[in-house]
Amino acid sequence: MSHAIFINYRRRDELGFTLALVKDLGERFGSEEVFFDQQTIPPGVNFAEILNANVASCEVMLVVIGPNWLTIADEKGARRLDNQNDYVRIEIESALRQEKRIIPVLVNGASMPAPKDLPKSVKPLALINAVQLSRDKFLRDCGHLADGVAKARAEEKARREEAERIAASAQQKAAGEAEIARRRSELDKAIATGKLTPLLAWAADPAHAKHPSMAKARATIAAHPEEIAWHAVDRHKPASLEGFLRRFPSGHHAGEARADVQRLQAQADFVALGDKPTRRALEQYHDRWKSVAAAGRYLGRVDSMLFWRKARPVLATVLLVAVLAIAWRATAPVPPASTTGAGGGGKQAAPAKPATPTASQPTAPATLPSYIPGVTAPAKPSTPAWPSTAAPKVVICFGKGFDACLASPGCQWNILTNTCSLK
Repeated sequence: MSHAIFINYRRRDELGFTLALVKDLGERFGSEEVFFDQQTIPPGVNFAEILNANVASCEVMLVVIGPNWLTIADEKGARRLDNQNDYVRIEIESALRQEKRIIPVLVNGASMPAPKDLPKSVKPLALINAVQLSRDKFLRDCGHLADGVAKARAEEKARREEAERIAASAQQKAAGEAEIARRRSELDKAIATGKLTPLLAWAADPAHAKHPSMAKARATIAAHPEEIAWHAVDRHKPASLEGFLRRFPSGHHAGEARADVQRLQAQADFVALGDKPTRRALEQYHDRWKSVAAAGRYLGRVDSMLFWRKARPVLATVLLVAVLAIAWRATAPVPPASTTGAGGGGKQAAPAKPATPTASQPTAPATLPSYIPGVTAPAKPSTPAWPSTAAPKVVICFGKGFDACLASPGCQWNILTNTCSLK
């Protein structure tokens, strides 16, 4: 049995005040609404389990604090509140952890403990507003306390009902979603097996209007209006998709329908660009569809065309510079080669003069007399060719065109570099 009011107290600290308070609250709210361990816990049961269960089910916890509540010690002289197994401390910790409404009750002139005097786990207790119970004004103070308890119980009841309502709503929503999922699964199975289309055709036939199974067929169709409408949508026609969205703007397939509409619109805009779209048109298409996932296929093609439109002037400039460089190399004059002496100075060296023949060198033999019969004159020995004293002829091939290169002796046309060079 659950109790709405939980009394937390120490038996060695103003027990008389606690018993009087329990009696007064029992008369006001009913003894079954007040949990007091000496009167509520029967013998032979687990004490700790009963305490935990009643703390979890209560609406308000009253912490009775007397003058000695903070300093009461055990047999070894240690403060009981510092013991982690102290039941008073465990009850308060459990209530704080479960966010229960706690009302400190200060009896017989006791004062509220300071946060520094409390263990860390129960320090929030020092920040809660307390109620005083005195000997001379006990009944009035109990009435004041009872009003606070009644208000706290009403607020806790409203909070609990709201939590239960939210939980029930969530449970109902989950059950509804599960039912919708079950029906959708059945419908998908019917579509996959080809059973839905015959059902629709059968129900649309006027000859079956009075058939005994018509009511069941219509109920099946009416239970899945969105799925049946989506099954009939032509996903290649924007008008069909837009009609579906007007009927089911937040339906299960609304996201797919909107994506298909955007995809078709992006396709139509891409076709409208034509074969030779301008750069401005491509940029406008990119700005419109860059954040739409359904247009990714066409947006990639537009971005590719836009890239080459932007890169074309750069490529044309590079190509023009390359052509001009080749033309300049083909037409630039080349200075004639020069030979310098050992001393340098850049002056052209004079051609070497031929050596003068000496007496040791052979001379041309004299012609034999023609009157000697039977004797043939020997062949006249050839005179060695002396080097010419004229300046050597310099052959220039670089810079000549194809025809001039072929007509010039000592020149040949290089087909790899398309230039004229020496043989």
